[in-house]
Amino acid sequence: MAELKPSVLDDARRAKVDAAVVALVDTGDLDRLVALVRFIACAQDAMTDEMIVRLAGVASHGLSLTDQMLALAGDLERSGLAPDLLNAIDHAAKETACAPRPKGGMRGLMGLYALMKDPETQQAIHFAVSMLRTLCRARLAPHTGA
Repeated sequence: MAELKPSVLDDARRAKVDAAVVALVDTGDLDRLVALVRFIACAQDAMTDEMIVRLAGVASHGLSLTDQMLALAGDLERSGLAPDLLNAIDHAAKETACAPRPKGGMRGLMGLYALMKDPETQQAIHFAVSMLRTLCRARLAPHTGA
């Protein structure tokens, strides 16, 4: 039987493979690739069916949480609350940064008294209390049977 000679195309392919392997060896990527493959093989060998089921559950919960976060972000955007909240945080940060440092003792107490007399401060406190009461009722109702 006559021995089959490799075709020119096979020689060209071999040359490309040889060049790619040489490049991988020169850069050290071949060693990293081998280490990665060994790591994956060890992980597969070590995984039990229960671990795979648990990992799938974690991935599923992660995707579900992502969906919920996206829905919440959409709701916030549609309600107009997100821009208002971000603007309020930005304004408060700038206002606080520009405000003089609070002084302790009676001066600090008098400054707090002056702040509490301000109608806007009182309105903000009423708003915060109302919001926290509503949130508290909503969070406690499922647990109290109310």
